[in-house]
Amino acid sequence: MSYPMRSALIRAAAFVAMYGVSAAMAASAYRVDPVLRTKDLVPVTPIAVNEKGDSAGYASDLSEHEQCGYRVMGGKVMKLTGSGGALIVGMNRKGDVVGTVDDLVNGLKAGMRHVVVWHADGTREDLGELGAPSGINAAGQVVGTRSTPDQKAEAFVYDHGRLTVLTGYDGESTYAEAINDAGWVVGGASIGQTTHAAMWKDGVFYDLGTLGGDNGWAYGINARGHVIGQADDTEGRNRGFFYDGVGMLTLQTAGGRDLLPEGINARDVVVGHDRSGVGLVWANGETRKVSHLMDGSVDDWGGLSSPSAISDAGHLVGYGTYGKQGRLRAYIATPLIR
Repeated sequence: MSYPMRSALIRAAAFVAMYGVSAAMAASAYRVDPVLRTKDLVPVTPIAVNEKGDSAGYASDLSEHEQCGYRVMGGKVMKLTGSGGALIVGMNRKGDVVGTVDDLVNGLKAGMRHVVVWHADGTREDLGELGAPSGINAAGQVVGTRSTPDQKAEAFVYDHGRLTVLTGYDGESTYAEAINDAGWVVGGASIGQTTHAAMWKDGVFYDLGTLGGDNGWAYGINARGHVIGQADDTEGRNRGFFYDGVGMLTLQTAGGRDLLPEGINARDVVVGHDRSGVGLVWANGETRKVSHLMDGSVDDWGGLSSPSAISDAGHLVGYGTYGKQGRLRAYIATPLIR
């Protein structure tokens, strides 16, 4: 390691120690690399990453000329597919991936898409026509939303053969977006003509409200039960929020730009973007541009999207143009300090 690099890392470590923020906020805190690929399978759009640096999302299969799902786990790349193509929505810290595939009979679509779990051990489990999944936790609980006969939406948790409906206000729709390892669920709950950010803790419904306006929606929760989402403020403007268990905090930069969150980890580090698409990382009230956190490895990239997810260990994933030919590739940014 060169002296300048070592010096930079020492300064970054001191920054972390002094201010109690994560390594995600330290200068030159990340190395960015393309997600592993095979000859024919090229990951292009990651949607999840866990603390081991395993990732999952969408890939291009060059041999079949189709888009499919992928999982990179333990240095191995696996194609995730099924009838009608696989739609990937989430992955847990064990590496289990949840998504949907078409239900086909004699090559023809026969019904609703089936929810499928591609387990870390390589097996695939068909959970049937549950609805639209949105996440999976380490216990294998799958969360999602389904339609009712009276055209309402109904949040659910599927737990190894048992389906539990998550209710909100009487006769109103509910929506589930994410679940943590404790089984707490977040999403939305209709109330008249509006929708509020919602949480279900041990099955009990909590209205998290809004930022003073009409509507709110939660779509991420970490191990602490802290939540991210978007909500209207008193002027009707849709803003990003962080909920710390007590109240909602509007997410914005020191200059007043909005941060629209995409992911949160166990350390309360939030990733997202501003309204122009610039990737941002937020921790302890401080916001930094993602591009300012990368080391020299970023020079191999023509451009990086805002991160779509962050792991509890601080890994970031997104996509960008890579190499001299500028091909679209998924990236993983790994913390240099943990």
